[in-house]
Amino acid sequence: MLHPLEVASLLYYAGAPDHLIAAGALHDVVDKTAISAAELRECFGTFFVDFSNADLLAPDRIGDTALRASFQVAAGASPYATYACVDTWLTDFREDLPKIDVTLIVHGTADRILPFEPTAARLPDDQLIAELTVVEVPDGPHNIGRTFPDEANAALPGFLSGEQLNPTTAAGAVAAG
Repeated sequence: MLHPLEVASLLYYAGAPDHLIAAGALHDVVDKTAISAAELRECFGTFFVDFSNADLLAPDRIGDTALRASFQVAAGASPYATYACVDTWLTDFREDLPKIDVTLIVHGTADRILPFEPTAARLPDDQLIAELTVVEVPDGPHNIGRTFPDEANAALPGFLSGEQLNPTTAAGAVAAG
């Protein structure tokens, strides 16, 4: 498998940071090798585990195939976009939030990447987003759509039809605004 090494070399000579060079070196690994999700966890620490709370939810809600798919998406991301997006992480979007007039947020209460309390729980506010429906998914991780699809999808029909959500129409829904 020379292609990933060629990509890593190009990134190195282009002056890319180490994490981007590593992404280039790994971008075809899952597709073209027999690496397992356990080996990915060993190599990449806790990120893929935390993304889906795999240490608590596997194998019932997330399996090796889904974890490998997450890695494939990450490894297949454009090196340029991966590098360029870092500058946006510190952008303060609070001034833009009141301009959003209708929003649905489906968020797991056990999200380790963007914890619920300092993120989604803070948004229902006339100063931030006045017309907001937050659906809390108890014990849900960051990767809520894959690990809790029934709970996440239950919120969509009512929201799209304009119905006011409540805890009986979508598990854990909290309407604000």
